[in-house]
Amino acid sequence: MRILGFVAALLCVGTISAAPMACDGPLKGKMAEFAGNDGSYIKVSATIPDLTKTSACWWAKTPETTSNSEEITYFSYTTDKPREGSFSANDITNFEMYVNGQRAYGGADFDIRYGIWHQLCVAWVSEGGNYCMYKDGHMLKEGKNFRKGETIKGGGVLHLAQYLKSASSALNSEYSFRGQMAGFDMFDYVVDLADIQAAAFSRSSVTGCGNVVAWSQIAESDLVGVETCDTVLTGEPRPDNCEGGEFAGKVLQIDSTVGPNGYAMSHGDLPEMKAFTLCAWGKTTEPNVRADMFSYRVQNNAIGSFVIRNPSNVRLFVNTKGAPESEAAINDGMWHHVCVTWASEGGKVEYYGDSALAKAAEGVSTGETIAGGGVVIIGVPQNRIGAKFDFKKRFNHELADFNIWSTVKSQAEIAMMMCGSCNGGCGDVVSWHKFTSNEISTDVAVKDSDVPYKKK
Repeated sequence: MRILGFVAALLCVGTISAAPMACDGPLKGKMAEFAGNDGSYIKVSATIPDLTKTSACWWAKTPETTSNSEEITYFSYTTDKPREGSFSANDITNFEMYVNGQRAYGGADFDIRYGIWHQLCVAWVSEGGNYCMYKDGHMLKEGKNFRKGETIKGGGVLHLAQYLKSASSALNSEYSFRGQMAGFDMFDYVVDLADIQAAAFSRSSVTGCGNVVAWSQIAESDLVGVETCDTVLTGEPRPDNCEGGEFAGKVLQIDSTVGPNGYAMSHGDLPEMKAFTLCAWGKTTEPNVRADMFSYRVQNNAIGSFVIRNPSNVRLFVNTKGAPESEAAINDGMWHHVCVTWASEGGKVEYYGDSALAKAAEGVSTGETIAGGGVVIIGVPQNRIGAKFDFKKRFNHELADFNIWSTVKSQAEIAMMMCGSCNGGCGDVVSWHKFTSNEISTDVAVKDSDVPYKKK
């Protein structure tokens, strides 16, 4: 049910081509650190041609927490006549792109704050004035009739992490990007959606080798006040089986004692689901009845969402429809193994605490489907897909062994999960063993596990 991705593929058409293979060069496998002032940037020496269609993709990570971020710039291309030749993207909470001095009809709600890597892409085609904006493989905004029939004139200058009003204007620290960037590639065609998603979900630092600008081939002499080091985008290797992983034997502490902006997310290509089982070990004293323990959503919450809320009386919502409360509290400061299941057929819901069935109900979103292609967030409500976080309703807790399956697990199978490594499997939708430090914000602590697994 990839409606948004399908629309994006139709709107952002020019010559849709598969991205070429990655190429070698000085910055291959490197990421750059920008200081956030006018003395830290990359001035790309590549010659920019006239463009009637273009796309650009890059990875960015920033420690910023402020919401006053409109002027933070990822890249800026401009000539001496920016109304005839300019192309840029900016902002960390309301993604914006500009072509020939005009903003693309408002921005797109998104959020790349709090120190998590995100993949960003923009695309524009003169014919029809079609444009698209992506984050982490998800299409956030699309439109048409934007600078329709125009050409982005070539011969200008391209800066990364800085904005220039025109080719001859001075840099201004007010517009500088602070953080890390990798894999900036620019093309004279629209990158195929499948290539964007493949790079996002695998956390590859490239969508190919840009035929206008290739990150790997940016000259070291183009770097001004910028430090580079080996990229950490892929984090620790993700196991192919259900053993090991970066957080094996670890617990995530997501609470205010660590910092105010803690959360975790799962990067991946989530399928549509007619059923699911979600299980995790958790420990909390959180009293907020409106706290979202977990949320999954797409652009339209009514066709693609499920939320688990209220640690004092756990409750599931599927496609915005609430199930009966579980009549079970987990906020006693002790470790608990919690599972929630749902099936479209009959709308059956089951709540489990420490492998015991706490409550069952029927008629919850009967016959409905949870749409695929969304975003998983743990610890804070997401009021837009992967954005508009409400930290006033955060879930202060410790977490381990978070998994989601696309089937309903039996009580016997859930009981087996209580013994940790002997559970005989891991989530086929979201798997704890595949989480890495790239999926947690800077306000999350990683500790050795003290989960009280049962013996076999």
